[in-house]
Amino acid sequence: APASAPNVVYPAGPSPTPPPIPTSMVPQDSGIGGGGGDSGGGGPDVEATLAPNQAGVILYGSSRGDTLSTYYLNNSGEFLANAGLEGDTGGMPVWPDVSPDGKRIAFVSLNSVLLTNGIFIKDSTDNSLFQLTQGDGQHPKWSPDGARIAYTCNGGNDVCVVTLGGTDIQNLTADHDGIDSNPDWTPDGRIVFMSNRDVSKNGLFAELYIMNGDGSQVEQITNDKKFYNSFPSVSPDGTKIAYESNIDVGTGSEIYVINIDGSSRFRVTSDLVWDQVPVWSPDGSVIMYAANDGEGNIDLYQISPEGSNRYRLTQNPAEDGGFRLGHTYL
Repeated sequence: APASAPNVVYPAGPSPTPPPIPTSMVPQDSGIGGGGGDSGGGGPDVEATLAPNQAGVILYGSSRGDTLSTYYLNNSGEFLANAGLEGDTGGMPVWPDVSPDGKRIAFVSLNSVLLTNGIFIKDSTDNSLFQLTQGDGQHPKWSPDGARIAYTCNGGNDVCVVTLGGTDIQNLTADHDGIDSNPDWTPDGRIVFMSNRDVSKNGLFAELYIMNGDGSQVEQITNDKKFYNSFPSVSPDGTKIAYESNIDVGTGSEIYVINIDGSSRFRVTSDLVWDQVPVWSPDGSVIMYAANDGEGNIDLYQISPEGSNRYRLTQNPAEDGGFRLGHTYL
């Protein structure tokens, strides 16, 4: 992969790009979708805290409010609360991921000009904050045992794994040309990721791969050559991968599910917008993803793996989740 380029803005990728996030954020209405999918609705103030009987099950980055931040949401999109991750990071928290025990949140901190400060960990048990990486890192993902975090590293060009102390960083893809990114773990400790290593560099193409947690035994999952198979998410049982692809569409992209061995691809979404960054729910019953409605804003949706029961979670002029800000389940 290319030489290290610390503290950089990660490329937008080949999918249709929404308007740039301004570095001086304009406050947005905090209304939120819900109530049967696409209907709008009012929401509490963005500084609200969770009521005792309201379980936040979704965590996502957003440009709503006067700065980029992260928010809790329930699975029907009925309330909104700031997650309070800013702390002493010196930046704006995006791309959250929750540890297997549910007690810690890894996230990326961006500075005022949207450059990464690194990956941080917030511990909810004692409210402590720890900086895991310095000036590099995107798309953090906890290992199944909670002992390591895989992430996009080296200025967006490689996949690294780091222990929780931050002292042992391994670049797993440094010996391969191309751009390797967006890792996710299987339950047995392997890593699925996207890469353009075996496709033409004269265009925006990518395939999905799987490797051991130490970077060995890399195997190709998809082999479509001229399409962009990206943002893989492994199902809780480890048998399937949800991902974004433009294989069947002229513009935009759709969500697909494929067996982890590359067989039996199934198209989950079918519309005229840019569907992006699928994430499985912990029980595997639904897939959350972000979608660009064609007017610049990005909202969150849920859908069954079979493509039924599509539900709109957020409805806001801002950008909720997606490939630039991230979203996950608790």
